[in-house]
Amino acid sequence: MAELIDQQLVREQFGALDAETAAMLVEAMEADLREWSKALITAWQQGDKEKASRARHSLKGLCGNFGASELMALAEGELSGDAEQAALKACLEQTITAIRATACHA
Repeated sequence: MAELIDQQLVREQFGALDAETAAMLVEAMEADLREWSKALITAWQQGDKEKASRARHSLKGLCGNFGASELMALAEGELSGDAEQAALKACLEQTITAIRATACHA
């Protein structure tokens, strides 16, 4: 999990927060990552380059907040095939798990 995110960055972001606020922000992070990943895949499937660009930009920004470089790299690539989309989805789940684990121990 360590390579999926920048654990130090996540600890810095969540370490000073009380448990309730941290939990709320983790939930928001998860919802946003899921929303923009889904939007990116849907835009690719529909051939909508403008929506794909917007979703990619938002997803990459979220990834930057947590040092999620692998998810960011997948979001930057082509998602035209089932394998690429499955890889993005799998990485998304692993990244969320890594952020949750790190944030809860911050």
